[in-house]
Amino acid sequence: MNSWNLEYLRTYGPLLSCSSLLRYRRAMIRDRNAEVPFDETIELKMKGPPPRVITIRPSSNDGYTLREIFVQEVYANVRKHVSDAGCVMDLGTNIGLASVYFISQ
Repeated sequence: MNSWNLEYLRTYGPLLSCSSLLRYRRAMIRDRNAEVPFDETIELKMKGPPPRVITIRPSSNDGYTLREIFVQEVYANVRKHVSDAGCVMDLGTNIGLASVYFISQ
């Protein structure tokens, strides 16, 4: 069985800078212990292309959205079919990670 840390590194290592990996891990542990206020935010530097900074709220669903979009790649099929689109409209139902996903790679 893999440890939580190893699984965490496999999941987020390809996405986040080293300092962001540590920052997000600390936030996840603090959230698990109910030590993170809902309105607290952290900035995470994502690897490129292009490199970018996102802001998430660790005690909200933002972490689940990050995993869904960038790890599980729920929009991969959409990206494949609209790869030549010149514009993406994000209708604002979350924090804009779908837009970040579509402009990456």
